Formats: sequence, C-alpha cells, structure tokens
Amino acid sequence: MKKRIELSCHTYYSKGASLISPEDLFGMAEDKEIAGIAITDNYDINAWYESYLSMRENIESPNYS
Repeated sequence: MKKRIELSCHTYYSKGASLISPEDLFGMAEDKEIAGIAITDNYDINAWYESYLSMRENIESPNYS
C-alpha cells in the first residue's frame, strides 16, 4: 500500500539542487511505492509542462465500457 507522499522534490530545473528529470522522478516514486510527489523547484516552474506530458503518456485511460 502506498502511504508516503514526498512534499519537497527537485528536478534539474532547480539549478544545483538536482540532476533528475521530472519523468525519472515519477518513475523513481513509482518504484519506491510513493503515493504522490510535490515538485518544488527553486525559482522555476518549467517542470510543470514536462511533468504534464509524462503523466499524460503514462496514465492509464479509464475503461467506461
């Protein structure tokens, strides 16, 4: 069961704080069974678009039939 939520994650958009891409961060969170993450890059909000694209590609579409 996924119980942990990380509330302070940085990506490579946070200069000097991390070297990981948003997509790799999501993969690592899934591997470690983390229920959710908050990307809190320093002085930058550019990870949102890459995060959106990654989630859109990897989320399972609901089956309404």
